[in-house]
Amino acid sequence: MTKMEKLIGLFQKKGILSLQDPVCEGIPNVYFARLCDAGFIERIGHGVYSCPAYSSSEYITNAEASVVIPQGVACLFSALKYHELTLENPHQLHLAVPRGARVPKNELPLKIYHFSPESYSFGIETVHTKDGQIQVYSIEKTLADCFKFRNLIGIDVAVAALKDAKRTGRINHDKLWDAMSVCRMEKVMYPYLESIVA
Repeated sequence: MTKMEKLIGLFQKKGILSLQDPVCEGIPNVYFARLCDAGFIERIGHGVYSCPAYSSSEYITNAEASVVIPQGVACLFSALKYHELTLENPHQLHLAVPRGARVPKNELPLKIYHFSPESYSFGIETVHTKDGQIQVYSIEKTLADCFKFRNLIGIDVAVAALKDAKRTGRINHDKLWDAMSVCRMEKVMYPYLESIVA
């Protein structure tokens, strides 16, 4: 098997590869460039490539982003979509990164939010998908974030997600209170919680 055949096989198996990936050791960088020129793969970030033909699930963009921006966490609309708390299909992946973090140049459709250290680190869940490992905020943290960013995403979206999560019994109230506290949303969210429970 030639090195080019090995590289094609790796893309067919993994879908996303970085030049730094141990499985690519010994494969010249020029082979990646040749596959790009041929349209078999596309460059999505510095030294990171994706095979469009591989896209096997709705989480492929999340998986690509996790390679390019490892600290990125799906938030707001993207987290709502993951938790099935919205019918909206965002055309960008909404990602949270720590405030001050450098986001590498990339070709992905991303909307980046810079969260404070405490808000960023609270409620991260790691999920294993067919396309790779992704990070997404918990339902409780997502709801608190939606109220925090209500002027951007709309209060109606935040309230509808809260009602849906409550109706389907997917809220852990202790975790929700913790998330509300971290996001400083207790006073904003409490009246809505009261009206839903009443």
